[in-house]
Formats: sequence, C-alpha cells, structure tokens
Amino acid sequence: MVSADSGGMAATPHQRRKAAEVLRAGGTQEEAAKAANVSLSTIKRWLKEPEFQAMVRGSPGLRAGAPPTIDRSRNRGVSEQDERARMWVGSGCGETGSEVLGSEIPADAFDDPAAILHVHVVPRDAVGGVAASIAAGEYPDESPYIPVPLAGLGELLEKLPLVCRLGSRDQRESLMAWLEVWSLIDEAGRTQKLAEVLWDGQRRFLEALLEHGHVLSVKSRKVGLSTLVCAHAAWTARIRDMNASVHLLSYRADAAQELLRSLRRGLDGLPPFLRLPLERETSTVLTYAAGPSDTRSMKAFPATPNSAIETTTSHLVLDEWAHTFDPEALWAAIEPTLAPRATSALITTVRGAEDFVHEYYRRSEAGETRHTPVFVGALERPDRSAEWLEQKRRQEGKVRALRNYPLSAEEAFTSANEPYFAAELLEAAQQNALPRSPARRGDRYVKAWDLGRMDASVCVVLRAPSREEAPVWHVVDYARLVGENFPAIQSEIENAHAAYPGPTVIEANSIGQPIIQNLRLPADELIEHTTTQASKRAMLTEIEILLQEGTLKIHSEYSQLLTELRNYRLPDVSIPQDSVMALGFAVSNRHQASSSATGGRILVDLMRKLNGRTRTPPTSWLDQQKITTDGPWFGLVRLNPPPGSDCTSYQADALAYGRDGYATELEAMLAEGWTVADPTALDRLQLRLHDDGTLEQISS
Repeated sequence: MVSADSGGMAATPHQRRKAAEVLRAGGTQEEAAKAANVSLSTIKRWLKEPEFQAMVRGSPGLRAGAPPTIDRSRNRGVSEQDERARMWVGSGCGETGSEVLGSEIPADAFDDPAAILHVHVVPRDAVGGVAASIAAGEYPDESPYIPVPLAGLGELLEKLPLVCRLGSRDQRESLMAWLEVWSLIDEAGRTQKLAEVLWDGQRRFLEALLEHGHVLSVKSRKVGLSTLVCAHAAWTARIRDMNASVHLLSYRADAAQELLRSLRRGLDGLPPFLRLPLERETSTVLTYAAGPSDTRSMKAFPATPNSAIETTTSHLVLDEWAHTFDPEALWAAIEPTLAPRATSALITTVRGAEDFVHEYYRRSEAGETRHTPVFVGALERPDRSAEWLEQKRRQEGKVRALRNYPLSAEEAFTSANEPYFAAELLEAAQQNALPRSPARRGDRYVKAWDLGRMDASVCVVLRAPSREEAPVWHVVDYARLVGENFPAIQSEIENAHAAYPGPTVIEANSIGQPIIQNLRLPADELIEHTTTQASKRAMLTEIEILLQEGTLKIHSEYSQLLTELRNYRLPDVSIPQDSVMALGFAVSNRHQASSSATGGRILVDLMRKLNGRTRTPPTSWLDQQKITTDGPWFGLVRLNPPPGSDCTSYQADALAYGRDGYATELEAMLAEGWTVADPTALDRLQLRLHDDGTLEQISS
C-alpha cells in the first residue's frame, strides 16, 4: 500500500485530524500512522509542528455550547465515515438539570443521513474540568458515550434530561431510564412501557444482575423473565457497551431467533432519536452502526455444544438452559466466550433433579461459581394468589402444576424428581376395584393398545359406568405381549375387540399404521390415536385428575400396570411406560364408550343440537377447514414442541377440535407449552397471541 506522502502527495487535513485523534486517545505513533495511512516518519515530522501539536490537544471545530441549527439547504455530500461527531452534556447543571457543554460536528456530517453523534454525559463533579478544556479549545479526556443519529439532534436537545439518565455512570439509573422507553405488548394486548409494569420477581432479578453481573435464575412459568432479559440485553448493546456483542442462546434455533426478533421489535419501538442505523440483518444477526470504529451486534445461536460460537461476547443470554440437549457440554463450550467485562443472564425452568443445572445452581448458592442464584416463584405477579395456584393444581394436576408453578427452588427440583402419580392415589385406586372380569351384557368398554416393536405391546380394557352407577371407570382386563410378531398381535387385538363391546383404540404412530390396515374390525369401532408431546401430557393429566377424583379404579392383580404408574417420572427417558401409555389412550377416549345396560344415556348437548329450531346442521358440526375459501390447509398453524420435547413440529387447527376446556386445538397446545413457529400465520387468521398464551380474535 502506498501512503499519501510516499509518492510526493501532500497529506489531507482529514489524515492529519485522524492521526491527531489516535494520539489524543493515547495511541502510539505507529497506530496513528496506520490510521492516517502515512509513514511513521511523517507522524514524527508532524509532531514537531506547533499547528499539529495544537490539533492533538484540541480542534478548531471544538466549540462551547449547543451545536448550530442543522442547515439542510446546502449540499455538502456524504461526510467522512471515520470522522467523529461529538457532544458533551453536563448532568446535574443548568435550569433543567442538564446542559450542552460543547460539541464538535464536522460541517458535512449534517448532510449524511447515516451520521452518528457521540454524546458524552459528564457527571456533575467533572463538569467544570470538561467545560474548561472545551473553552481552551482542547478535547476533554476520552469517556463513555451514547451513540445517536445526528438526524435526531433536535429531539435529542429537547430530551436532554432523559439522555443524561441513559448515560449515567450509575447503571441502575441508566437501565431504569431505558425501561421507560422500552415497549412491550402485555397480556391484554396493550402497548406499555416496561418500567410501568415491572413485577416483584423481575425487580429482584434485575437488582441481582446489576449488582453481580452474572445471574442464574430458576423460575416458574410466565413470570416475565424472558421479556426482561431481552430488554436488558438490548440496553447492554445500545447503551452500556461500546462495540457490544450480545449472544442469545436457547434450546432450539427458532427459539433463539425469536429472542432476536423480540430485540428487533423493541429497538424499532424506541423514540426516533435513539434508533441507530441498521447495518445488517439476517435471521440470526442484527448489527447497528454506532459511529467510527463502533458497531453493536446481536447474534442468535441454538444452544448446542457444537454451535459455532467463535467470538467473545459482552453479554450472554441463555434461555431454558436445563432443556438443552447437554447443559454441561454446552456450558463448557460457551463459558470461554465470556469476555472479562461480560455479563450473563441464565434463565430456565427445571427439567430434572440432580442434573447438571441443579448441581450448578447448588454450587452457585455456595458461592462456587460466577453466577448469583435467583429463584422467581409462581406468585411473584400481582395477578396471582394462593387461590389461583390451587385452581391451577386442580386443572393441571398436582405434579404438573408443581413443576410449572413452584414456590421455591427446592420445590421445583424436588417435584422434578418425584413420581408423576402419587403413591397414595394409586393405593386409593385399588380400593373397591373390580377384579379381572369378562364382559357383562349391556356394558360398554374401551380397549386401548400401545404397540411395540422391540418392547412390549400392552392392552388396557376400561369399563364404562352405567347410567345408574357413579361415574367410576374400572380396568377390567390387561394384557402384555412380549416378543410377539405382527400376526400374533393383530389376532390378540381382534380377540379383545370381540370379547368386550365398544371401540378399540390403537396408537397410530410407528408400527401401529400397518397393523391398523390389516385389522378386520368395523371402521366405526376403530379409533386411531396419534401421540404428540401435547396429547401425551394431556392424557397424563387426565389420568392424574381421575385418580385424584377417585373415579379410576385399578385392581391389585394388575401389578405391572401399577408398577409402571408408581415409577413414572418426567423426563421419562429409559422408563418402562407401555402400560401407562395404554391406560392413557383408554382414559383419553373413555367417553367413546357409554353403557347401554339401561337403554343408554342421554347426551344432553347433542339432544339440544338435534332439536334446535334451525333448518341446517349446527355450524359446530361443519368442518371449518373445508368450508373456507383458502383451501384445505386454511386454519392450520405450525407449532414447535415445548422445551425438552422429542417431538417434531405439528400443524394445529386454529378453528376447531378443541379439548381440555379450550375452544380450539391450537389454544390447547399453546397452553401445553407449544410455540408458534411463524407469527405471521396468526395475522392471516386475524388472531393475536398474548404473553399468557391466550388467543384473541381481532377485527379485520
């Protein structure tokens, strides 16, 4: 490379200013020569000149007071991109508590739409020294700054008190000012500033993060920490750190990308004078221009040990750490990327007791890690109470509610390792249970099969109560086939169907479909059950609720079934569960079998529909996917499985097929932890998804 002065060319004023700026900031002569693209001997020669010495101390463009009014009538072209525009604002002085002490803005910068102004907020005790330096035409010492678009200078001057708080050396004051301008959509669909709606648990988390820099939070569901860590991460990138590099990790790539999209939405919602120019945007990267030699980047990564995280980070967000594939290997991969100045926020719900995250949390409590442990419980929201929690436990079952809404870290980890079905409930289920018995005339049954290729195939026969009986469901037969081939399994299914009147339920996943195709059963008496993570959770909850109500009875002779129920835990990897699944299929489909011993039972809802005064079928009977004008796929929304799930994505119906008290299949699955893969799909259906997982129909 040929320098400007090596071939007899004179150095430009810009080169001299650039070299002076590097030297003024404490750089070496070699660094100044490189920045100005001149030789080292040229720098040494310039330093002997009084004019250049004065330039190192100050600048002719440095002036006291507020900068001049922007004049866009002159066309000066684009400013030099590596030339800084700067302004010093005194905090705690002037009539409004803030005052512009001086500025240096290159004249042509006003015509550059991408020009950035570095605003240095000067603490009260340093105002006198900075003002004196500016008056003498000398640069104040280098200090932190807030980059803002020069195009927003007018709005900035009107909001100097806010700018001074954002640039405060007190990080708590700076962050609270940031939360006053950070917008979110609350659960009622209203746009609010986060500072106005902070909950107690969120405040405790923030205090720990500000005081200690590294926080690990084990939490209940829906306590606002994901919203909070996004706002805090944006603050570190936009306000706190020069050349910030924020890393966002979650248990799935799309979940990490959703965190990045949340940051983008929040940054777009800032006042115009705080919106930096966007340099680069992909599904995994956001980069903003913050002036010469300063960029602010945010990157999303899937939380896997082999994620290509090569650069260091100034702030790390790790979401749902316990639900990543290998939390220990992941931490070993990402901990070295934390720069010395870095901070980190690790948030997670519990997956299992005695796993690596549990061990790390206990070590953090003992002060053996860099992280401060913070637990945020289920009731640390103003709209929750003990009565709300009790209702949740009735709705979801005690075990699931304890896992989702714990009141302490100990409760969270303990419940993760407890059997799913309480021993006392299983003991009660055996009292007054019917023994193995053949079909009785007039009774109806549901037979449910969990089919296995390498493991066992299991059948559970559930007897439906008659109209005169209490609504109690009895297991009256059980079969477990090990090592049988397909024809033998098919024969047993047909024999059981013939022995007990009522429908037969067969899991359609895996080997179920080829067996179903060969069965010689009436089509209207065969139910194909497709298992998803959501349906599995729903049927486990149904079993638990029936056990709590005392309406499910299992005789002690079914020892294998009772043993599997006693030993069942979540996560259920490597746990024998064929009998539990077969019982779940039966319980989920139990209403398909109703006793006819006394002439059947009246289905009141159906009777009302049949005797309505309309001349057409009730609209709820119609397949809404077929009567739409957008084709057979209209109304389907692709969902991603919940944390820790081994399921693939699923197309949920947003128009029909409701269950568990929810109007649609989509709402039911969202309540179980599934997430929408593409939020624009909801826009096409005129639906709005709130933070609590509920859906709202919006007008077109």
